[in-house]
Order: sequence, then C-alpha cells, then structure tokens
Amino acid sequence: MLLPLDTVVIGDKLRLLSIKRWEEGNYTCNASNEIGKAAIAHAQIHVDYVSVIDMNFTSLYTASWYGHIVTLRCRARSKPTPHITWYGMTGNQTLCRVMGTEGESTLTFTSRDEWEYGAYKCRAINHVGHVKTNITVTKLYVSVIDMNFTSLYTASWYGHIVTLRCRARSKPTPHITWYGTTGNQTLCRVMGTEGESTLTFTSRDEWEYGAYKCRAINHVGHVETNITVTKFVRKIAAYLYLFSYGSFLELAMILLY
Repeated sequence: MLLPLDTVVIGDKLRLLSIKRWEEGNYTCNASNEIGKAAIAHAQIHVDYVSVIDMNFTSLYTASWYGHIVTLRCRARSKPTPHITWYGMTGNQTLCRVMGTEGESTLTFTSRDEWEYGAYKCRAINHVGHVKTNITVTKLYVSVIDMNFTSLYTASWYGHIVTLRCRARSKPTPHITWYGTTGNQTLCRVMGTEGESTLTFTSRDEWEYGAYKCRAINHVGHVETNITVTKFVRKIAAYLYLFSYGSFLELAMILLY
C-alpha cells in the first residue's frame, strides 16, 4: 500500500501523523545496500476511533399512544466496538427493557405515562471517546370533540338551510365524516378541512330531520357526537263566526297561521 501523505521518515523510524482509520493495515519495511537486502519486516497498524451513529438504522423520531409498545433502535460503528447506554426523560439511565449487543441496542417499553414521551438519548462510548443522539417520542391521542364549536341541536322548517358544524382536536389531526338519520353516510354537501367540518343542506323531506352523527377518526381511534335537527311545524288555528243578516245566517271560518 502507498504511504499516507502525513508520513515522516527519520532514519529507521516511520511516523504517521494524523492517521485516519482507513490507513490502518499492514506496513512493510525493506532495507538494502550494495551488498544485499535485509529480511523484510512487517508492521500491522490498528486504528481505534470514536463511534459514528448509523443513521440508516437508528431511530430519530417515533410516535406512540397509551398502551402502545415503543421500540427505539440505536447502532454505532467504532473501533473498538462501542458500548451503548440509554438515557430517558430525566437524564438518568432508564429502567426500561434494553436488548442488544455491543454496537447495537434496542430500547422497548409500553407507553402509559406522560413522562415517557419526549427526548431519549442513545450514547455510544469506547476508550477513544463517545457520541450521542436524541430520539424523540411524540404522544398521539384520540380525538376530542370541541363542544364550544360543534352543533348539538338545531331546528329547521321546509326550505330552510341547515348548517351543522363539527370540530375535533387530536394528534394526528382527525378526519371528519358525517352520517345521517339512516346511519349511512350522507349525500349532503360537506365542507371543511382536517379537524373541522360543516354539513349544509336544505330541509325538505321528513327523513332529513332527526339525529346526525359527526365522527372524528385518526389511526389511534375515533370519537363521535350526535346532532339533532328538529322540525318546526306551523300551527293552524280555526275560528268560526256566525253572522246574522235578517233572516239569513252566514258561517265564516278564519284560518290563522
């Protein structure tokens, strides 16, 4: 092999300055004069180096929810092989289950408490030095209906435009679906964005009155609420009047709406 650039030869001594890890290997010393050649001497050079985190294997971000099993992975390359230690939210070594071999480790736990979400630290160390990386565990949660925005009850009559509103909060943002009085998905006009939706229709038929359902769903779970549309009915009052004109009687009825 060719000698590295940062090489100094002083007499019978070879000095490698700022040696790189890829410069390790077998070096050969040849000595000769006009009489002849000396026996060849070999020197095997090993280069120890600090750990490098393998980003293709190591977790950087993951999401979880209550009761879900979280698995964090960490792998580092170095010479000699590093020892990996996990640190949790408080900065102290976690008490969670750790599996792995030298240079590679898996941290597994079931998320139940708030303090289990946040930044975890994977530290790889050997006698040359150490390196660390943070791994973030984010909490996901099922939707919660925003009762300050969402309709719960409304009334309408023939030809009136009905507007129902629904908003939910969750992580990740939920998708909202509307269901009508028959339990099937409505064919009414739906407007909105993820997490918020408005259902609009013109009430004309009897089946359009009753309970509508707003369902907010993400991959953690779903929640739903009922919204009641009541029909206004015009009351008709009838009054009978009897008029007398001499020998004739006239019956009149007045309808009031």
